[in-house]
Amino acid sequence: MTFKNHSLLYDDSPFLPKIDSVPINSITFNILIARINSAVAISHAIVNNGVTQNELHQQNADWIIETFKIKPLGLSMFLFGYTTPPTLIVGAHLLEKTDTKTVIKTICAESPDELIQNHNTYKARLLYQAHHLFNTSRDHDPVKSAEPIYKLCNFEIFSDDPLYLAGLEASQHNFELCAKLLGYPLTQTLA
Repeated sequence: MTFKNHSLLYDDSPFLPKIDSVPINSITFNILIARINSAVAISHAIVNNGVTQNELHQQNADWIIETFKIKPLGLSMFLFGYTTPPTLIVGAHLLEKTDTKTVIKTICAESPDELIQNHNTYKARLLYQAHHLFNTSRDHDPVKSAEPIYKLCNFEIFSDDPLYLAGLEASQHNFELCAKLLGYPLTQTLA
């Protein structure tokens, strides 16, 4: 695989969360049993995958910061890049079923941290645009459905940060990998 951010993203990189049976089983359950749209099911798994990866990053922060010569803030920026597009996809889906205030509360975890508050404001600001993009591009192919959301996040407020962009690239790669591993016809079940 070839990545733009090849200094951070490569096979067995600590910045490329593993896709194993856990997210695949979760996605399969959500598509077949919970009857969730395949792009939304994949997005939910990618967010969880990113949060788990961030916990590992935090446990090994000193080593990661020293080895990759990044600032501590870089780990947060990577997490934002990795989780923002799939979070917006989940939020766009939820907006079909519930009110805006509830959706924002769901996708924006409360925190006293100013950086997280800024990130929450960013997600809330993009929610309606993501909703529009997701619903106008909804396709039987989850990758095609998600693509406009990833493009939107590539040209937004955090997109000048290399670790945010690496997170975005890793997230899109893993989204596409999940769709490929699930394959047709499963991902076509609930487009």
